[in-house]
Amino acid sequence: MLGGGKMKGDAVSGGSRNISPMVSFLLGAAVATVCVLFFMSASPGRSLVDVAAWSHNNGTAAQHHHLRSVADDLDAARNLTVVAAPAPAPVQAASPYGDLEEVLARAATADRTVIMTQINAAWTKPGSLLDLFFESFRTGEGGVARLLDHLVIVTMDPAAYAGCQLVHPHCYFLRTTGVDYRGEKFFMSKDYLEMMWGRNKFQQTILQLGYNFLFTDVDVMWFRDPFKHISM
Repeated sequence: MLGGGKMKGDAVSGGSRNISPMVSFLLGAAVATVCVLFFMSASPGRSLVDVAAWSHNNGTAAQHHHLRSVADDLDAARNLTVVAAPAPAPVQAASPYGDLEEVLARAATADRTVIMTQINAAWTKPGSLLDLFFESFRTGEGGVARLLDHLVIVTMDPAAYAGCQLVHPHCYFLRTTGVDYRGEKFFMSKDYLEMMWGRNKFQQTILQLGYNFLFTDVDVMWFRDPFKHISM
């Protein structure tokens, strides 16, 4: 009996050793669950945030890496030296008077005064009054020849302009419509009056551009300097 009892006790003892690891595992799991529930009940908002952050931690790792790469690219772009192309030169609108302002600027005196005359093709032929007009300056007295540097010849047709450029540096072609200025215009004829009105309007343009002028006909001989007797 005693021997049998001992054997029974040994059997119970062996069964207890086999069951105790399982019981320990279940008790440990229960304790861990209780601790988690207690922590969540103590700070519910904090626990939800932490759990959400933990659950998305792996999912947002690639996004953080991408944002960091973009930031690095921006930093590199700030360190680049940008060389801008030179701005194109502003395009200046063409003057309605052609090269008039350029001609006036070349011929004007220091006080912006020019001598001005007007011709057509009939005045530019060899042996015409234009040759005598130039000769009067060259043979005049008191250094009147220097005034040729301030003489602007206004031409009324292409032939007169071409002839002027052969003998003088300051020529201007006044383009007009409605009247043919190539031939001779008789005094008080319709074309003559049109030419005179056109000349007056052109002279007004000279004043509007800020220049003074002394107008002379080609049949006036310049043997002396009239500016000695004319005050500004």
